[in-house]
Amino acid sequence: MIWSSIPDFRVGERSSWRRYRLWRQERNQRSARLERQLKALEDRIDKQLRRFQAQYSRAMNPTQPKDVAELLVPKSTPPLELATLSWLGDWRPSSILGLLSSLIKSSPTLASSLSHAGATEKAISQLIHDLRIEEAVIDEEMTEIQANCILRLPFNLSEDKSSNSTLAQVHSELKKVHRLIIKAQNFRTNALEMVVKKILCQSDAAEFLVAFAGIQETVHQFSKDYKLRKGPVSVSLSSSSEIVGVDSNHPI
Repeated sequence: MIWSSIPDFRVGERSSWRRYRLWRQERNQRSARLERQLKALEDRIDKQLRRFQAQYSRAMNPTQPKDVAELLVPKSTPPLELATLSWLGDWRPSSILGLLSSLIKSSPTLASSLSHAGATEKAISQLIHDLRIEEAVIDEEMTEIQANCILRLPFNLSEDKSSNSTLAQVHSELKKVHRLIIKAQNFRTNALEMVVKKILCQSDAAEFLVAFAGIQETVHQFSKDYKLRKGPVSVSLSSSSEIVGVDSNHPI
């Protein structure tokens, strides 16, 4: 009886090994497929991040004085969008982290996927606080530049100063503005990279980038439609009924 049971045991053993090999093969195939999908997701996230980085690095390129105004007030940005969201030409860095904080509160899936979500939200609040301090420093520097322009530049045409001297002063102040724009762009880039690379996992980072791009597009489209509905701005120049139309592309 013992000897007769040995072949059955070996058949069962071989069958068990075949099942195990098949299971391991399927497991490895699924793992390889998941790895490829994760790599593809990572590549897409990096590609989207590079697009934002390219947008934020425009100020790094050699810039003529006349281009500083375009960086501060892009012609492609409607006035309402500039008034509500723009800070030195684009979103405030603290607003990027503020969007993440809002998403965590409004998205149960995002909040549940973050380990220690409460601690993470507290850390984000601290980062927002720190960024707002940096933004306030830049605002103060910008205010100082504006004061210098008002107090020191010779706007009075009758003032006896050479045009070359005046132009040199203007260029000097514009260089200061350009330096602040670069600093602001660096803060934006760092804030976005921090969210995507350090705080969120890949799937959450993808969700955030989709939300960020979607909100930007929604605000831009709403502002564009608002401008079309309202048309040109009219400004009264005196107490009389004289009204002068002004293109709404140029904020007053």
